[in-house]
Amino acid sequence: YGVDIETKKETSHYKKASAEKIPFKSGYFDSVFAGELIEHLEAPEKFAREANRLLRKGGALILTTPNRASLVNRVFHNYETKVHISLFDYKTLRALLESRGFFVREYFCMPYSDENAYGSRNKWTFIFRQAIHKILPKSLQEEIVVLAEKAKSRKIALEEIRGQTFTVTNYGSIGGVAGIPIINYPDAAILGIGKIA
Repeated sequence: YGVDIETKKETSHYKKASAEKIPFKSGYFDSVFAGELIEHLEAPEKFAREANRLLRKGGALILTTPNRASLVNRVFHNYETKVHISLFDYKTLRALLESRGFFVREYFCMPYSDENAYGSRNKWTFIFRQAIHKILPKSLQEEIVVLAEKAKSRKIALEEIRGQTFTVTNYGSIGGVAGIPIINYPDAAILGIGKIA
């Protein structure tokens, strides 16, 4: 399945359409992949909303895009072209996804290479960019890769929070006469906050 705004041949699974309005039914897919797409959109928030609509609960969005804050872009402004309408750094991309019902499970960065930037006119720079990638902090690296999950609900199941060692809870806004904080393994402690009369 896929969409392309410039395709000349459509099928039942491949449509000529904008990523801001995707002609497939809601909740139909387990995953959506958007490789080097979001930076070309005038309204990336519409794509994020569409991706959320298309996914089943717990479905995954895998997204790649140039890192606006990368060292290469700060020095050479490589990504600031006419076709890159909506550039992101990790912080702004995460905020966009969270505002449209996703939470980021994982993110990392990759250097550009022949495999992921085949249209580049500056391929001679790739060897140097790959070398400095290894010593840069993530915030200054080049291509952002994000795995985001469609939020299931506004509730978190116990199995989703296992692995922490400390819990903060409260006794409610109106208080009470007693409170019994229960420690769930593997927690080492729990802090209960609230008014106890």
